[in-house]
Amino acid sequence: MQILYNLKLIDIVSPRVQSGRAILVNDDRIQDVLSEHDIPWSRFGTNEAFDLNQQYVIPGLIDNHVHVLGAFVRDITLSTLPGVFRQIKKNLRACIASGVTTIRDMGGIPRQIQAFRKKVERHQIPGPRIVCCNSMITCPGGYPEFIPHLAGLKRLMLGGQVVERVKTPEETRATVRHMVKLGADWIKTTHSSESALIGRATLPCLSSECYKALVDEAHRLGRPVAIHHDSIYGFSKAVEIGSDSLEHVSGNGMLSEDDIKMFVDKGLAIIPTLKGLGDYLILKDIAKWLENTREDYLEEIAVVGLSGLLGHYTENRDDGKTYLKGICVDIKRFQSMYPQALANVHRIREAGGTIGVGTDSGGTEFGLFGMVWLELEHLVRAGMSELEALQAATKTNAKILGKQSSLGTIEAGKYADLVILGANPLDNIRHIQDVRMVWKDGRLVFRRSPADGQSTVAT
Repeated sequence: MQILYNLKLIDIVSPRVQSGRAILVNDDRIQDVLSEHDIPWSRFGTNEAFDLNQQYVIPGLIDNHVHVLGAFVRDITLSTLPGVFRQIKKNLRACIASGVTTIRDMGGIPRQIQAFRKKVERHQIPGPRIVCCNSMITCPGGYPEFIPHLAGLKRLMLGGQVVERVKTPEETRATVRHMVKLGADWIKTTHSSESALIGRATLPCLSSECYKALVDEAHRLGRPVAIHHDSIYGFSKAVEIGSDSLEHVSGNGMLSEDDIKMFVDKGLAIIPTLKGLGDYLILKDIAKWLENTREDYLEEIAVVGLSGLLGHYTENRDDGKTYLKGICVDIKRFQSMYPQALANVHRIREAGGTIGVGTDSGGTEFGLFGMVWLELEHLVRAGMSELEALQAATKTNAKILGKQSSLGTIEAGKYADLVILGANPLDNIRHIQDVRMVWKDGRLVFRRSPADGQSTVAT
C-alpha cells in the first residue's frame, strides 16, 4: 500500500487542477483518490508515503505508434546484434524516463517483440506496457519496400520477419491468423503508392480483396486493424476498408470533406505522428541533442549511424555519390509536407475526429525515443489546446487501444500509472519534459533529482 500526497492532481476528465487530494495505491491499482484530510496515516510506513511537494500528477502517457526494435542501425549482423539488443533496452528505458508507461508497437520481428514484452512484464528490464501487432502485412514490393526479406540463418536467428508479404486473400487471412497466434494485439497493413525515398518509385499496394480479407479476419479474431498511409489516397482507402486506426497523416494535399466525414461517422481514429515530418525541420537541434544527452539514450553503434545521417542531410552532400544512395528519404519533400499535414490534423479535429498520439520512435531516421513531448507540441501547433493534447496522449489513446477501463485517467480501479511533473503542462505543453517521478503498475520505476539532474530507472 502506498499514498501520494501534497500534490496537484491534473484531472483531465473534469478538467481542472485539484489541490488537497491524495492517491491511494494498492498493488498495481489505484484504490482511491481521496481528500488529504481522509488519509488513514496509521496504515502507512515511512517508505510507503510520498510527499510530492506540490508537484503535478498526470496519468501515465501512452505512445500509440512506436517501433521499439528500431536500433538506428542500417545493417544487423552477428557482430552488431549485441549493440542492437542494448539499444532496444535503452529505447524502453527512455520511454519510462519520459513518462510513457504504455506503447503500441507498430511493426517488428515477432519473436523479439514478444521476448522483450515478457522481460518487461516480469520486471527483468524497465520498460512500458507493450501492445503490439508483430509483423506488418503488405504485398510483394509494397511499403516498406526498403525492409529486406529475411532468409536462412538471419531469419532463424532473429525469429521472423519485420514485414510479411502476401498475394492472395487466402494468404492474407492465414498471415493474420499467424500473427495472432504469435501474440499480436493489433493487425497492421500499409497503403503507400509512392516511395518516400529519393527517386520516388511507384509502389504496389494490396488488392481490395486482400484488404477486405485482412480486416474481416482480424475483426473475426477480435483484433483491430491499423493501416500505414501517407497520402490523401491512402486516407480514402483506409476509410473505405474501415481500418480502426490510421497511422500518420496526409501531407501531399487537402483531405476531402467527404472522406473526413466518413472517417468521423465510422468512429475511426488517426495517429498523425507529426514528429516524423517535423524532425526534418529541426536537424540542427537534433544534432545538438545527440551531442549533449546521447549516453542516456543511445548506444555508440546508434550514434555512429545517426551522426552519418545528420552529416548527410545538413552538409548537403550529393545523394548520387554517397553510400546512402537509394535509402535516403526525400528530405525537401518531407519538409514541404509538414504544413499541409498540420492543416489536415486541424480539419479532422474541427470535424470532431478522434486523434491520438504516436511518435513513430524507432520507425523514422531520427525517431528518437523519450521525446513524446515534441509530438504533443506539434498537435498544439495543429490547433489543439494543451489540455486536448494531454487528453490525446492519455484517455483518448487508452480508448483507441480499447483499454479505457484500465488506463488513461487517474481513477479508482485503474492501473497505478502516474507521472510526476515539476511544472503544469496545461500552461505549456513543453512542461511534459520535466518528469520527476514515474509509477507504473503501482511501482516507482523512475526518479530524477531536480537538484543535480541525476535519474534512476528501476525495474
